[in-house]
Amino acid sequence: MNPRSLRLLELDKIIDMLEEKCATSMGAARIQGLYPRTDFDQVLSLQEQTREAVDMLSKEEPSLSGLVDIGQEVNRAGKGGMLDATQLYRVAIFLSGSMTLKRFMKNKAPRESWLFLAAQGLVELPELITQLNRAVDREGNVLDTASSDLRSIRRKLETAHSRLRDRLDSMIKSATIQKYLQENLITQRNGRYCLPVKSEYRAQVPGVVHDQSASGATLFIEPLVAVDTSNEITGLERQEQAEIEKILRDLSGQVGNYSEDLSVALESARDLDIVLARGKLALAMEGTGPEIRSDNQLKLVQARHPLLPVRDVVPITVTLGGEYTILVVTGPNTGGKTVTLKTVGLFCLMAQCGLWLPVSSGSSVPVYSNIFADIGDEQSIEQSLSTFSSHMTNIIKIMAEADRHSLVLLDELGAGTDPAEGA
Repeated sequence: MNPRSLRLLELDKIIDMLEEKCATSMGAARIQGLYPRTDFDQVLSLQEQTREAVDMLSKEEPSLSGLVDIGQEVNRAGKGGMLDATQLYRVAIFLSGSMTLKRFMKNKAPRESWLFLAAQGLVELPELITQLNRAVDREGNVLDTASSDLRSIRRKLETAHSRLRDRLDSMIKSATIQKYLQENLITQRNGRYCLPVKSEYRAQVPGVVHDQSASGATLFIEPLVAVDTSNEITGLERQEQAEIEKILRDLSGQVGNYSEDLSVALESARDLDIVLARGKLALAMEGTGPEIRSDNQLKLVQARHPLLPVRDVVPITVTLGGEYTILVVTGPNTGGKTVTLKTVGLFCLMAQCGLWLPVSSGSSVPVYSNIFADIGDEQSIEQSLSTFSSHMTNIIKIMAEADRHSLVLLDELGAGTDPAEGA
């Protein structure tokens, strides 16, 4: 399709409206690449998909919740890479959304319908969902329930921390020790529990100095009585990290085993989102599915331009391509001539994108090989062309490219010059 005509007819604004109806980032991203098809069978297929979506949405709207884009996660896991807890949680969310949508379509969509068949690409992996939900949470934590070893290590860690705090608490409560401290509190330096000791009493509190204050008046000392327990904690923390890595690698491997299925599921989720978005837009516009014709006959009944406020729209009825293939629209200024041209062109583009139109029943649209528009008072500053010259340049290009299956929209022929010359 002619890019300039797509812009003049404002198809991009319709695409933006369609993007807002998408429930997933995958669908929204793909929507921006939407373009009118010129193959008759493809247009018929797209219109049938939209009809199925409208029929379903009129009864019950399927949930697309959780269908996040996990393409990067699937790609990484498929190559043997390790996913972190947050990434695994995203996979779990997608799997839950995929299973929910697939079961919905299985129960609600007619057999052999596009919606039913597209949903077959979604995945149902309830056991993997259970494992992931047992292992990670939305904050990116690896849970105690991920493995019995991890639970055991964390219990030992909790006991060791409690034992260490009790020892240090008894020290800061001791009248003998308190007089050596800047404050009666326990602090941490480099992951070790320390007491804030006045520097002049360094020798009175045996232990390892881990830090000092900016003034040098305070030393942060790990008492000798705490060293053994702190070393035990350090060892347990290393065991914990090793177990966490083992869990993440195991779960990432399982995700990687399904990488091909998940890639297909992502495509299916995206395609379903796009088609359902077309259905949502059709309902929002109170649209009708036009008859798609192969004989160049156009009929728009009570057509309402979708970018105009509803209260301001004056419906129009236009026929073309039957008894006549050229239609001249005349009338006074602000009479709606340009809006009529834009409505016809935009509706043909929308139909060839698989969208329904805000028209009454009985409307039909052919599949044009191309749609050309010369609308507005554009000047070509780059080529130093006047308004009239710019129009003539565009029309010459259109005449060179248009064929018998094209729709050509020319607004105000001869504008921008002397009336007699323009005629």
